[in-house]
Amino acid sequence: MKPTLSLLDREQIQQIQQAALDLLKNVGVKIASEPAEALLREAGQEFDASSGAMRISQDLVEQCLATVPSQVLLAGRDESRDVMLGTGKVHTCLDGQGMYTLDPDSGQRRPSELADLVAATRLSDALEGVDYLWPNVVPTDVPQTVRTYVESAVGFIHTSRHVQHEIKEIGEVPLLLEMFDILLGDRRRHAERPIFSVTCCPVSPLQHEDDMTTASLELARNDVPVVVMPMPLAGATAPVTLAGTLAMLLAEFLSGVALYQLARPGLPMILGIGGTILDMRTGLYSAGAPELSLLNIAMTEIGRHIGVPVMAQGLVTDAKAPGTQAAYEKAINATSAFMAGSDVINGVGLIDSSQLLSFEQMIIDDEMTNMLHRVERGFEIDPEHLMLDLIAEVGHGGHYLGQRRTLAHMKKGEHFQPKLSFRGAYQVWQDSGYDEVAAARERASKLLKEHEVLPLASEEEKALEELIARADPEARVDLHASCFGR
Repeated sequence: MKPTLSLLDREQIQQIQQAALDLLKNVGVKIASEPAEALLREAGQEFDASSGAMRISQDLVEQCLATVPSQVLLAGRDESRDVMLGTGKVHTCLDGQGMYTLDPDSGQRRPSELADLVAATRLSDALEGVDYLWPNVVPTDVPQTVRTYVESAVGFIHTSRHVQHEIKEIGEVPLLLEMFDILLGDRRRHAERPIFSVTCCPVSPLQHEDDMTTASLELARNDVPVVVMPMPLAGATAPVTLAGTLAMLLAEFLSGVALYQLARPGLPMILGIGGTILDMRTGLYSAGAPELSLLNIAMTEIGRHIGVPVMAQGLVTDAKAPGTQAAYEKAINATSAFMAGSDVINGVGLIDSSQLLSFEQMIIDDEMTNMLHRVERGFEIDPEHLMLDLIAEVGHGGHYLGQRRTLAHMKKGEHFQPKLSFRGAYQVWQDSGYDEVAAARERASKLLKEHEVLPLASEEEKALEELIARADPEARVDLHASCFGR
């Protein structure tokens, strides 16, 4: 018996879907990528000279949508950590890519560095509530010439889980594919065990940019699963109404389905929900808005209807530091996404509208995620769990603490056991001076000291380092840097 949350009925889902299809047919999308536009032209789609947009027919969208798998494997280096989307289980991941870090020693906000990315990746590998990696900060101390390769290599070295990333330039693709050869022996194995997936973001309203789209098309041809993540802002780059924003978000995703399925029929794809509202008082993107919950629920239902896995923004917040605002914004949006049954929920560890990494927040979000997994799992109703025989045996005024079945069900996870939350008596809490943010910082430090990542073979790590050096012989990077205790 699992809790569920829904918002739209079947007629409303179909109404939004048809609105998106009408947008593609009547308004179209602007395609800056020549290879992408060529694919649509070859498929017989109409170019509107007056607007410069490609109009995409409903027939083509439906044909392409029919070839998208309903389940997507995101493989890890360690097969026991593989993630299969589309099975009804909710997964979580980090979010990319913040530009700043709360320094773990000083607590001050500063530009992110390679040592932060290494530590965050290693910490994510240790957390139960994280299922795969999206490099969550940009190492600003790494030369742009090798940054993408360094970020990817850090993922492959410091976690045995799946790695997802954004590739912004077509010139980065060949060396990235060489990484697959290093790790898999043959990049063609990536079709069977995709250890890497790519996120591609259309530019709202109704555009696909050149570099990221062209790079993602080439990766698609090499069996890299693609997350198409539109990011419309209600009231700015999308209609102010949530219905209009949903229609635009879905239209942008479906245009991506057409592009990537034409490039590689049967390619695994994920519908990314990047949309939210523009805060009209500040003119800024709002990650913690309650409207995000409504968009997550509705788009998850739409994704289920069209048969594609969905990635939701859930563990996101506008708060500038771990604390009350971060807690309630993340909790509300993550809970709605969990209960709606989103396949993936991102955002672990980032605050300040996904621009600022907090190691303490990674620990707090892990606790929150594990609590939500317990809620998501629900509970069973059968003779064993009703325990009428045990109730009769214990009788009136007795207790269940010493019963063997109590211990057995506790071991099976009937009750959630927190690692961070304080559940003791008030006086104990007061006397200890317990502070959950300080406790989270201590736990992060402890995990980074004690957790051992499944190591990459030394010859494979050396080959990755040589690849980075080949990309830029002048670049000097330490793929094992650490920002803790330095």
